[in-house]
Parts: sequence; structure tokens; C-alpha cells
Amino acid sequence: MAKLTKAQRRRRKQRRRMIRGAMEIAGLLLLALVCFLLWRGVSNARPAAPAATAAPTLQPTPEPTPTPAPTPIPTATPEPTPTPAPTPITITLTAVGDCTIGGDMRGSSEERFFNEVSDEDGLIDYDYCFKNVASIFGADDITLVNLEVVLTDSDDYLRREDKKYIMRGKPEYVNMLTGSSVEVCNIANNHMTDFGDAGIEETVALLEKNDLLYCGYGYSSVMDVKGVKVGFVGINYWTTREGDFKAQIETMREKADIVIVSIHWGTELEYYPEDRQQIWGKTAVDCGADLVVGHHPHVIEGMEEYNGVNIVYSLGNFCFGGNANPKDKDTFIYQHTFTLDPLTKEIIDTDYTVIPCKITSVEDDSRNNYQPTPIASKEDQKRLLEKIEYYSRKLKNPLNLTGEE
Repeated sequence: MAKLTKAQRRRRKQRRRMIRGAMEIAGLLLLALVCFLLWRGVSNARPAAPAATAAPTLQPTPEPTPTPAPTPIPTATPEPTPTPAPTPITITLTAVGDCTIGGDMRGSSEERFFNEVSDEDGLIDYDYCFKNVASIFGADDITLVNLEVVLTDSDDYLRREDKKYIMRGKPEYVNMLTGSSVEVCNIANNHMTDFGDAGIEETVALLEKNDLLYCGYGYSSVMDVKGVKVGFVGINYWTTREGDFKAQIETMREKADIVIVSIHWGTELEYYPEDRQQIWGKTAVDCGADLVVGHHPHVIEGMEEYNGVNIVYSLGNFCFGGNANPKDKDTFIYQHTFTLDPLTKEIIDTDYTVIPCKITSVEDDSRNNYQPTPIASKEDQKRLLEKIEYYSRKLKNPLNLTGEE
């Protein structure tokens, strides 16, 4: 074999390199073609049909499960509200002395009284006598007066030697009482008998017709005030036996929650209560009285407490038509307040007030105009309270009205 030259060998290497390059390019093209065909085959392939699904098996509808009731949350038991204690009952009674709305039919006082309470045409002012105290009477629960006059037009009076004065008032004067908030009249006094039994009966009938209660000469009254029974016993000391006196109070004690005893007793113009007054006053308390008030002396007397009960020995004159110018014109309004248990109606406390007054509204006290009036001056008020204390000093347990030793 002939030996090749360098140039021939160089050309042969170049041809080999060209052939290898072409073969490499052809391989790359073939590989690209295969990849292209594979890609086309995948993208044109049809999707496979889904597998058949088995028909569902029907199951019975389950019953709904009941919703459980919510478990209650326990709450704390509240403390019971305490029942408030019932409010105690208070009853205020006002007592005043001799009310002679009229005058002596055989003297000048009857006509003088009429002239004072009426105008020139004879028209009676029924508010005249009590106009200055009516507001006090109206603010209480009960007002008690000693009615010491027969309300009648009769001239048939009782002719008796001991009947020095015959006290008579016109029947229409009853309007003075009803128009001033008076509720109860004591008729147990010596002038209620001036016209005998007929005068008592006529006056009682007039009081009943005008819805006024009364007590005395066998009559007694019970008044319902705020559900409390208040009983009134009237006693004329000179016409009542001690046994009857006790029995009347004891009988009322069984009927009433509060027992008021009004007694006509004592000596005229005497400032100190007699021994018999003191005995009967205490006896009244022992028999069941819750308050004892007295009248007849025409002047004020002392007061004392006995076994927790007040005894007012003389309230004095008040609206007194029997005398145009009595020397002593002092008087007072006595008020007593009872506090009771609302369930048992038992008295659990008491209190009292004394309102100093004059029997006249004439400033200089020169005459009696039958118009009782509270005293305005503090100095005069104190003077009258000290006067009552002075006439109480001999009593066993006198009341202290001024607060001074």
C-alpha cells in the first residue's frame, strides 16, 4: 500500500470530522422528530370512557334525633323580701270645756249671746263662735265638747229652787257645732236637766239628726276612727251612783279600744280638785279609762298622771254664753294622741299637748264675746302653763307642762 503524504493525511482528517459532524446533526434531527411525534400522539389521543358507577342503594330516612332540652343553669335562690311591719295607727282627740251656746233665758245673757252671733237683720253667723279654733278642731280626728245648754225653743223649764240659771240655746245653734268639726258632745252636766227629761230628749234628737255623737245620762257612744273603736262615757258626778259609774266604764271597756271618760264634777270657781274628784278620777282609770277629762268649776284646775293615764280635772269655760265678763278668762285646748298597734289595736304610746287660750278674742279682756282664741304671746302662753302646773303641785304625780323643774 502506497504511503500517503502529509497533505493527503490532512485532507482525510478533515473529511472524517465533517462526516462525524453531519452524523451528529442527523442524530439530533432524528431525536427531535421522534420527540415531536410522541408529543402529537399524546395530544391527539381520545379520553378513556369513565368507569360505570353502581346504582345507589335506597336507605330508609332516619328519624330525626330530638333536640335535647337545654340543661337549666342553676340560679341562686333569692333572699325573701322581709314583710314591712304595719304602720302604727295614731288618733288625736281634742277636748274643751263648757260650751254654753246660748244663755240664761230668765236673764239677759240669752239675748246678749244672740246679738253677738247675729247681724242687725237677725241672721246668725254659725261660724262666729269657733272661727278662731276651727282649724285646730278640723286637724284632729275627734273633737269633744261639754255641751252645757239645752237646745230648745220651749219655755217649759224645770222649776226648782236649785235652778238659779236656765240655760237655753236655739235649736239652730247646733250648726255652730257641726260647722266647726265637733264630733262628740258630753251632755252629762247640771244644765242639761234645766228642761227636765223632755229637754234632754229634744237635744239628743237634734244631735242625732245632725250626726253628732253624745254621752251622758244613760247614753254612751262608740266612734270608729281608722278602724279603731273609740268609746265615750259621760258622767254627772251628782246624779250617778259610784256603782253605776264603775259599771258604765267597765262595759265600755269591753266594747272599745280606747275609752274616754268625761266627768262633770268639782266646785265652781275652785282651782284645786277636791279629794272626791281625785278618787273618782283614779277609779275611772282602774275601771278602764284611757283618758279622763273634767269640767264644771268654770276655771281651770290641775292635771296629773295615774298608772300611765292623764286626768284633766277641769278644762274651764270655753265658749261660755252664761257670763258676759267673767273675771278669769283663761282656758285651754287639751289634745291627746294615742298610738296603737294596727293588728291588736292596743295602745302602745300616748302624747299630749296643751294649747293656752282665752274665752274671748277681745284684746284687752274687757268683755267676753263668746269667741275662744289661742293666746299668741309666748309670755302669756308660759304664764297659763305655769298656772296649770301651780294648781297641779298638790297632786301625787302632776304633769310638767313647761319642762322646768
